[in-house]
Amino acid sequence: MEQTVPIFPDVVDDVISLCRDGMAFYLYAADNVDDYNLQRLFKARADMRSRLLQQLQRQLSADSVQRAIASGRAEQLQQWYREAIEQISSYDNFIFIELLERHEAQTLQLLKHAVKRINDQQMSEYLAEMAAHMQMGHDRMHALKSQFQFEQQVSL
Repeated sequence: MEQTVPIFPDVVDDVISLCRDGMAFYLYAADNVDDYNLQRLFKARADMRSRLLQQLQRQLSADSVQRAIASGRAEQLQQWYREAIEQISSYDNFIFIELLERHEAQTLQLLKHAVKRINDQQMSEYLAEMAAHMQMGHDRMHALKSQFQFEQQVSL
């Protein structure tokens, strides 16, 4: 059985760190892709992370949101965002979305894990709501990937 944490500690720090890095990545990506659908998707993903950070700031002291340092798996996910910013222009849309979709699935799992470990009901409910929004965005990304895959096959 998984242990719940007293209010937030490292679990929420991971969520904060991932939101901050994910938001920076998606804002950058939205400005550096040509496809309109990708721009919209990336702006929506950045906005969702911004809203989650704002909510966390209301729930926690601003100091704890600013000091959040990722640990373990979250650090690996953060590193992916940093590398993706450097390489975004070297991929075609289908390959980039495929890589991003896999990464987002891991991020979503981390958020769902946080929901299970936090014993503060209000925070857990909010993170569960955000996980549902992230899942919808992930589903949208999957549909867009399928569209790009189809377009790629048709152009061959």
